[in-house]
Amino acid sequence: MVGRHVNQVYATWTSFTISHSGIHSFLNARNLSNVGWQTNEPGYQSFSLEYGEIPWALQQPSGYYEQMAVIASTGLHTEAQNLKNRSVLCELLTVPVPDVTVPSRFKMNWPMILESNVMLGQLSVGCFEKFVAPSRLFCALRCKLKIQCVSFYFNRSTAICQLSLYVDSRLPNTELSQPGIYLRFARIN
Repeated sequence: MVGRHVNQVYATWTSFTISHSGIHSFLNARNLSNVGWQTNEPGYQSFSLEYGEIPWALQQPSGYYEQMAVIASTGLHTEAQNLKNRSVLCELLTVPVPDVTVPSRFKMNWPMILESNVMLGQLSVGCFEKFVAPSRLFCALRCKLKIQCVSFYFNRSTAICQLSLYVDSRLPNTELSQPGIYLRFARIN
């Protein structure tokens, strides 16, 4: 989905259908702040967008908790991920597909230290693949072999592994009721 290059949409399009963009705050809720938002673009998931990089509409961003930015004729607006079904505007990128034969590196507390591994709001859920894994290493291997995986969470108490796909995201709010503690590891190469 269009992320860092969303300004080009406004430079070339004259009519709009409200569409999801690749700009989000699933890893670090931004609330009313217009800086620190992330993109789902391969190779840029660990970077925060700066002031002026996002063409916000007036009085935007306007929501709380984890949100995504939608493309509208007046500029970007924020809304919860599960609020409405929308069309998607995609962009062809030239970032090479990760080579699964090369060792992958995972790091805790990257690209930032999170206050919680679980989302604060209940309307956004990210995109996860959840399964039982015998170990954290097995969980890491499954993430490595799936090119859509940008980070993984492992709960040793329950042996549950969750792969965060396409977008680096905290776990859905529903995980608060689960026993044990999830550790988060982000893919850094």
